[in-house]
Amino acid sequence: MKKEHIVNAIFIFLHALSYKITKRRVPLMVSLGVTDRCNLNCPFCYAKDKKIGRNEYTTDQLLDYIDQFIKLGTRIFLLQGGEPFLRDDLKDIISYIKSRGRYCRISTNGMFAANKIDSLTGVDQISFSLDGNEEVVDMIRGKGVYKMVVAGMEEAYARKIPFEIHASLIRESALNRSSVLHLLKLARSFKTYVSFCVTCVTGAEHTKAVGSGDLTSVEIKEFYEFLRELKKKGYPVSNTYNSLKKTLNWPIEYSQIGFPHNMPHGFKFAGCRHGRLICWLDANNILWPCPITFYRSEFAVPVQNSNIKEAWNKLGEKVRCVACGGSDESTTFFALGFEDLARAFLKIARKG
Repeated sequence: MKKEHIVNAIFIFLHALSYKITKRRVPLMVSLGVTDRCNLNCPFCYAKDKKIGRNEYTTDQLLDYIDQFIKLGTRIFLLQGGEPFLRDDLKDIISYIKSRGRYCRISTNGMFAANKIDSLTGVDQISFSLDGNEEVVDMIRGKGVYKMVVAGMEEAYARKIPFEIHASLIRESALNRSSVLHLLKLARSFKTYVSFCVTCVTGAEHTKAVGSGDLTSVEIKEFYEFLRELKKKGYPVSNTYNSLKKTLNWPIEYSQIGFPHNMPHGFKFAGCRHGRLICWLDANNILWPCPITFYRSEFAVPVQNSNIKEAWNKLGEKVRCVACGGSDESTTFFALGFEDLARAFLKIARKG
């Protein structure tokens, strides 16, 4: 295990423990929307809301924001889009984050990964978006996409760059059990794992009808029960039992965000850490607790005068939700559950 991973893990544990006791907020994990541009037009993407532009920061702006987050205590940076590979300075951004001793992961649709793999020198992990077998992926994302993404995985595997597969599921993919199994077998062949989310389980109103994201509560529960059974059988499902349990027991509509006033008395769950220990800075200079809250004005905090600290403090005043129905490994990890901590430690150890 690398020394920087050990140091980051210690700081994360101590701050997560401090929050659990004192509720002191620190942005331990930050998702950076480095660009709005994307080469695909997936039906379930939040960009379908049409409120998203074609914006991105200059290199200097982005590095300044990274520095400001580090001063606030950030230990993990997740580079998001749009599609991050559309930036010409991606390698420089990753190198800068790594030079500051922080953990860096990139989320990509994988279309450019095989040809631009040199841009990922030093990255700690890649998250490839892939939603099922070739038929399902090409139907949802576009013809030929599946083969290009798998080619990117093969290149990353050959170069020993750690990666996971992330599946955003709608009706066509979630209810296609053979496609889900294909994805898990593919992950096993690369000695990695798959994290799953049902796109309509977001709490964001604008995702209730995008694509075929119209699964019923019964269908959603049946899918996550299927996932839990696969996990028990040893398939490489990344979703933890703690997060699966919360999703299966979700007591209100999956499209609703949980607030103290609409959650049933006595419902037990790990309190959300988004907006408390986790945040998302989009490419439009707006800070959010998480993508679930995108375009809900009551959660938005514009970054004024490039002041991240001020925006982070204001975000704390905005966040009043306590949970959502999605499978959320970040929250269960930062809640310091034994299973989640043990799994995270093992993942880091294997990458060391």
